[in-house]
Amino acid sequence: MRMRRLILVLGLAICAACGSSATSTSDPDAPASISVLAPNGARTFSMKAGTTAALTVTVRTAAGTAISSPGVLQFTSRNTAVVAVEGTGVVTAKSDGASFVVASLTTGSRTLSDSVGLVVSEVAKTDRQP
Repeated sequence: MRMRRLILVLGLAICAACGSSATSTSDPDAPASISVLAPNGARTFSMKAGTTAALTVTVRTAAGTAISSPGVLQFTSRNTAVVAVEGTGVVTAKSDGASFVVASLTTGSRTLSDSVGLVVSEVAKTDRQP
């Protein structure tokens, strides 16, 4: 059971690290990248079923300046049986398992997206990064 959980967490960490997207644009103030982090500041997070947590999303220009009001962010859980996500980025752990939550922002014809991995377990350790 511990080995299975370790493999699952490592897989989520590797996939989450590949999720960030960035594009170039001619408008220097336009959104160019998005990143989403778990409450512990990491790309993966462990929770107990029935608990909630808020994700942190940062949208930046090509110069790296944070945009305070980038537009409408959309959140999607890749496994809704395990994790539900509200439009505000608050996630609720529903049952044991793993899921990715994807945050996306559409600007014109481009969509920026990033993801964070969540593991729901009876013995979640939210005080340490996995």
